[in-house]
Formats: sequence, C-alpha cells, structure tokens
Amino acid sequence: MSRLLSDISSYSAVIPFLVAIFKWRRKLSFHLPLFLYVTLSFCNETWADIAIRSGHYTWSRSAGNFYVLAETVLLIWQFRNWGLFNRRSWLFSLVLAMIFACWIVFVLLGIGLNAAASWYDIIASFTISIVAISNLNLIFSQNWSDFLKNTNFIVTIACIFFFTFRVVNDVFYMYGLDKDLHFISNVYTILYFVNLIYNLLLAYGLLWTDRKQPYLLRY
Repeated sequence: MSRLLSDISSYSAVIPFLVAIFKWRRKLSFHLPLFLYVTLSFCNETWADIAIRSGHYTWSRSAGNFYVLAETVLLIWQFRNWGLFNRRSWLFSLVLAMIFACWIVFVLLGIGLNAAASWYDIIASFTISIVAISNLNLIFSQNWSDFLKNTNFIVTIACIFFFTFRVVNDVFYMYGLDKDLHFISNVYTILYFVNLIYNLLLAYGLLWTDRKQPYLLRY
C-alpha cells in the first residue's frame, strides 16, 4: 500500500503537466513560469523513478538538487508576473540572489550534488511560503471575488499548503526524527497525500489560466 501510494503521489505530477499542455497558448506567456514549473516537476519525478529503479540513486539526488533551485526561481518568477513585486522590483532581485547564494553555499560548496541538501530545502521552502503568504494578503486586499476560478489564488493556496509542510518535514530530518521508523512512516504517508493534493490544486489552477485574471496593483 505504501509503495502504491508513493507511486500515485509521485506520478500525480503528470496531471498538471497534461493540463498545462492542453491550456498552453502563446498569449498565456504571462503564466510561462508556472507552465515551465509543472513540466519540470513531471520530468524530475520521471527521471527520479527511472534512476532509483535502475539502482542509480545518486543520479536522482543530483537532478533533484538542481530541480529544487529551478523550482524556487520559477515560482517566485510567477509571483512577480502576478504583480507581487510591482513597486519593489529590487526585492525580487534580492530574493533570487539570496536563493542562488544559499544553493551555492549549502549544495555546491557544502554537501555536494549527490547528497540531501536539507538546509537549502528548508530555506527555499520557507521563502516560497513567505512569498505565497504575502501574495495571499495582497489578493485579499484587492477584494477579489470568485476565488475558486482564479489561478493566482489557487496556486498561492497550494504553495502555502505544500511548502509549509515541506519545511516541517525537513526539520524532522534535521533533528534526526527519521530514525523512528514508525514515526517517519506516518510522516511519509502524510507527505504522499500532501503532494497529491498539491498537484491536483496546481492542475485545477491551470484550468483557469485562459480566464482574465485580476491584476495586483500594489506592493
């Protein structure tokens, strides 16, 4: 059951990927970072599965360490497209510079590409969560309606939900709680469901990308 749930959770990344292909239009370049993100996510899951099944776990880890960098950059880029950094463009550059610096320090110069970069994962996930929460506050300040048909709102909620849990999960590893096999098994089960829900939310959000979206005016 655990293996089946793991496979379902991992390959649920194909759902937003297929929706992105179906919805793609040149006029939707506004959502290009989001489309690139779900495509890269599907490719990463596929590569990881192939590498692990063939006994090359380090290949999966190396690709994963590049993926988490690209993931952070693409999502923050998408939030910028939604207008989050409209009046503080310098903040967008500062956040990206911090992300790249942390990746170089904790991955390239730290544990290396073939190991789990827990510190970087925590910093990146926390950053995305904070950016998403800031975007959510801005959405509410605009007094929008029909949130359930708004790509910005749906993806923002998905990011807060997923990356907040990922911070908690990585902290468990940092404190060695993964040594309790029963505890970590329960955490993984929750993580599988969180990942599945996250991908379903992304897919649902992508369904509305061709709908005229409210534009964030402030910040």
